[in-house]
Amino acid sequence: MRLGQTRQSGCLVVVSPEGAVRLFVENGVVICAFGDYTEGQKALERALLLPNASHVWIPDSKPSKKMMEVNITAYALKHSVARDIHFAETGKVKLPAAEEKVQKKPEKKSAKFYYLVAEDRPNEKLMIGKGTAIVGREESCDIVLNHIQVSRRHCLLQIVARGLSFRDLDSTNGVRVNGFAAQDGFLSPGDKLWLGSYCLEVCRDG
Repeated sequence: MRLGQTRQSGCLVVVSPEGAVRLFVENGVVICAFGDYTEGQKALERALLLPNASHVWIPDSKPSKKMMEVNITAYALKHSVARDIHFAETGKVKLPAAEEKVQKKPEKKSAKFYYLVAEDRPNEKLMIGKGTAIVGREESCDIVLNHIQVSRRHCLLQIVARGLSFRDLDSTNGVRVNGFAAQDGFLSPGDKLWLGSYCLEVCRDG
């Protein structure tokens, strides 16, 4: 478990074939944890136990509410839930400093809503309703795509001031944008996001 950046403030997304957990951190203290059908300390403990996990650090990302106050390092050592704790930095979503903050859920009529339209379901909007959303085949994902080319947890989407960013979560078949392979970057309305051979068009209201 990589805990280096939990000394800072933001969101640590822990993803493995067995699950995914978001840990929101404020000055080194976990203030909120959401996992697959769990939250709070149960979700925190699950994050520390997930095998072969990959980690994505989203700076300055904040939850909608504060539900706990736990020093993750002290918690892990006290409860012996993590045998191998590393203080190395996790992978980061690279954004300019002024644009790292996550947009709050739009409330005004002029606000912009991002959504995806699948090639095989052109009349259905797959809304990105949170600051961060995991896209994949697993039912616990925020956006579920039941397709053989889509990994259980394929990519991470994040709404930021600049727009909509994406990051490949070490998927089997990779991510392409408008025909070009990519690990991370930004998406604009009209872009075609390919998860393996499954195509999604990026759209925006407002």
